[in-house]
Amino acid sequence: LPQGTVDSTLRAYPVPWRQGSLCFTALPTKENFIEIRTRRGDLISREKYDNQTYCMDENRVRKLMAPGVYRYRAGSHGKTKDFIVIY
Repeated sequence: LPQGTVDSTLRAYPVPWRQGSLCFTALPTKENFIEIRTRRGDLISREKYDNQTYCMDENRVRKLMAPGVYRYRAGSHGKTKDFIVIY
């Protein structure tokens, strides 16, 4: 996100992801992990976080996810949001 941007909407960036870190921001303090799931809903990973922004290392993204559409959410309840992995 550009410097000075203030937005409380949970989001992943960059989308589509190609290289570098995959980050999630505006994470709620009441949760402590992000769920990443396949488009069908199968759990891939629960990434623990302790800040309002969490970034996954490029090597971890490539290890866990083949190119495609994935879904994420903070915690284990509520709606998921899509993000795309391309490489």
